[in-house]
Amino acid sequence: MADEAVGPPMVVLPERVDRRLRLGPFPSARDALKFLGYAAVGSLVALALSPWIGVGTIVLGFGVAIARVDGQSPDRRALAYLRYRVGRPRRSATVNRGPVSALARRGFVALADGRYAAMVRAGGTPMAYLPPADLAARFDRFREMLRSNVGDLILAGSLAPMRAGPVMPPPVARERMDHDAHGGYSSLIRMICHRRRVRRVDLLLASDEGGPVGIERLEVRTGSVIERLAALEVPAQRLRGRALRDAVERVAGPGG
Repeated sequence: MADEAVGPPMVVLPERVDRRLRLGPFPSARDALKFLGYAAVGSLVALALSPWIGVGTIVLGFGVAIARVDGQSPDRRALAYLRYRVGRPRRSATVNRGPVSALARRGFVALADGRYAAMVRAGGTPMAYLPPADLAARFDRFREMLRSNVGDLILAGSLAPMRAGPVMPPPVARERMDHDAHGGYSSLIRMICHRRRVRRVDLLLASDEGGPVGIERLEVRTGSVIERLAALEVPAQRLRGRALRDAVERVAGPGG
């Protein structure tokens, strides 16, 4: 009797016990109840005002119940944004406008309340495949950086188009036969980089007081943050000039 072929061992992973149970087209029973609430309001609106407005309300409720943006429903994201806008600090509110000053070229922006702000722009570092010990060490160093900071510190995360410059091919002479192909390849790289996004985190540091003393202390804090980010292997750069002023206004807001 011939030996049966034995394949590699297989381990069947069980279903996650913490996953949410779907209810028909709805991600959860709570979303289904949410849609029923919209449907009830739409029915009342259809009877009191117009059937078209009522149908629109029901369709809107169905979309809100089943749509997900980064794992959250649109209404929950809107509520979180409103809480952020209401609860964000107001001290670093207004940036003095006007031409870029010598102070901004040094890496500082004067705030309307007499204090100063500096900005550090950091990138990201892949951590998905790091050993648990390395992850724990990085977390401890990041926590130490936050605890050592004295004063206001705002972290604003966003996505930015990927820079095409570092991956662009070197230029070629116009008389070369592959000049047209080189131009098409360069255009393709620019298009791909424009569609790709890279993580960008802006760290806004505000001084506790004004005057030369506030600038001096803020300079020390900013240098310490850059050194600690370098220890985390996170690329970081100090913003200066117009880029600094625009970034501070984008994070702190023109009036808030």
